Amino acid sequence: MKNLSVFSFVFVVLLLSCSKDDCTKDQFVGKWKGDYSCSILGTGSDIVVDITSGSGSNLDFNEISSNVSLGFFDDVTLVHDECKAEKDERILGTGPLFTAELKDDGSTLILKYSITGFGFQGESCTYTLKPE
Repeated sequence: MKNLSVFSFVFVVLLLSCSKDDCTKDQFVGKWKGDYSCSILGTGSDIVVDITSGSGSNLDFNEISSNVSLGFFDDVTLVHDECKAEKDERILGTGPLFTAELKDDGSTLILKYSITGFGFQGESCTYTLKPE
């Protein structure tokens, strides 16, 4: 009986560890609107980002808001991988990093931008967006 319990536990752990994200590239595509929070520029709302499907695994991002536009996700291409997309332009720890992640079964998109220079953290922003 003890062996059966151990086997059952190991089986459940293996099943959970094998679960994979199942977000498609198309779930990112569309207009998203929401709020932003930045370490230097502060917080605000009415950010609009339009995402289109690029070639291969690429997703093309454009900020299109007329009220507020920080410009971090204006004309940026990220590479899709499951429920995330990323563009890492850091060289030796210096440069920008862009990430996108779908949360809440695809109903929330979290965009993050950060820039570092010679080991120092510069601006970092998080956009929390919903489908428009």
